[in-house]
Amino acid sequence: AACKRNFPCETYGIDDFDSAVPTHERDARKGGYIIRVRPRVEADEELKNTSAETLAARKVPTMTLPERLWLELAYWKATSQHLDQQNATHCSGSRSSDGLVPRVRWDGGRLRVRAFWYDVRDAGPGLRSRQAVS
Repeated sequence: AACKRNFPCETYGIDDFDSAVPTHERDARKGGYIIRVRPRVEADEELKNTSAETLAARKVPTMTLPERLWLELAYWKATSQHLDQQNATHCSGSRSSDGLVPRVRWDGGRLRVRAFWYDVRDAGPGLRSRQAVS
């Protein structure tokens, strides 16, 4: 909702992200926390071609969907620019109610959030996670 108030967003019919994407590696509803990610516009090149399943097996902590949306908002407020203009952040720290992995990118003049299209085994050069350190 905070992103939608500040710039165009396309969420493919998802109005309630808490219900659509209920599972996260970290959850602010259970208590506050801080994470750090690399200061980059594009998601981590080191994690391209790496599925959420592989990252979980390697115990690599990654950004969740709520964290990625807050990062977008903070980056936009600081720079008036947007993240992930060439690639997408695979929010592999989150799972939809169907066990799928959401992804976020800036495309076509809007923030596009897709929660139901990427399997935990999906990987590719333009689908990258962001490693998180808490």
